[in-house]
Amino acid sequence: MKFIGRNEEQLVFEMTAREKSLFLAILGLYPQVPESHHRLSQQVDLPDAQANQRLLEESVKAQKAESQKWITTAFKEPDRFKPGKTGFYLTIKRPELEMLLQIFNDVRIGSWLTLGSPAAGQKKKLVPNPQTAPFIQRMELAGAFEMFFLKTIRDEAADTTA
Repeated sequence: MKFIGRNEEQLVFEMTAREKSLFLAILGLYPQVPESHHRLSQQVDLPDAQANQRLLEESVKAQKAESQKWITTAFKEPDRFKPGKTGFYLTIKRPELEMLLQIFNDVRIGSWLTLGSPAAGQKKKLVPNPQTAPFIQRMELAGAFEMFFLKTIRDEAADTTA
């Protein structure tokens, strides 16, 4: 996958058919992080802590439902993936890129949680087996897409300040 350039308020990326397939597969796994994982505070003595925690979980659930709806509609738009030289051109609006980062992060973190939240040094020691391999793959692929888009944002910001 590579960044091609900006087109008004849109960013254009070129990807192979395999990259498109992986991209859509990872998006299809969203969401992975349970709402209960999001904590309002580590302190238990807050006023109305349970009610506020429920409110947070409901808010997260609503946001995830909105993101899921966006995924299912946005990537079926005919202009989203246009045929290109080596595969497809993907067009994304800048606010959509932010949403994609949140989605890929959710899949990455959710997979990491399922694997037992291994520390950085332990992650390399994870032994793929039929139970862990899918989550290791998801975590790594979602992280790769996330890093690619973050690098694009960083490079684009550097270009505008230079």
